[in-house]
Amino acid sequence: MSSSAINRAGNEEAAARLSLEKKACLDGIMKKAELLVESEEVQKKCLAVVAGDNNIIRVAGVLWNETKGPLTLKNIYVSEGSIVTYPPNPLFVNVEGDFAMISSDNGVVQAVVVYSGKNEAEVECYWNLYFYVNSNNGTTTVSVFCGPIGNFLNMNKDEIKNKIERDGKNSYYSDLGAQSAYMSAYISNTSPDNYAVGAYYYVF
Repeated sequence: MSSSAINRAGNEEAAARLSLEKKACLDGIMKKAELLVESEEVQKKCLAVVAGDNNIIRVAGVLWNETKGPLTLKNIYVSEGSIVTYPPNPLFVNVEGDFAMISSDNGVVQAVVVYSGKNEAEVECYWNLYFYVNSNNGTTTVSVFCGPIGNFLNMNKDEIKNKIERDGKNSYYSDLGAQSAYMSAYISNTSPDNYAVGAYYYVF
């Protein structure tokens, strides 16, 4: 089976196993992200990093962890834009985490947030959240991928981005190896210059 077919199968399984309770949780995460990016606090922090309003966009995210334990922030690969608020390190279980980014005047934000932590089978995994917003052509993409760390060793940021399937405005993924590491994420455009990302890390 090709890697793209495996990724599709992983997404389909993860989406199918997302219970009504977990869907409701993800919806709640997303609503908090939408409020966050529109908040006065985030707007002020963004303005302190990049002043002006000409083709500037802001991205804010809310993260929720329901895995075996705290997730450790391994890296943030920023291809476009600047970090305003870093994701928490660690991301504790059942404690909300958030982050914010802002573009330059090119209107583009693109990054991969990488956490590490154990899946249900006690295997150390990387949990990857990829997002890309381009206000010039209307592209809004979020994608997630998780799996054993060995799958990602010696990969540079471009290889990691290529490894993650780019889904669109929502993404689901399960680690087909252990079938016990799951990620889901949404992205939305809350207003012309503001974008929200919600990500949910969980096990069964």
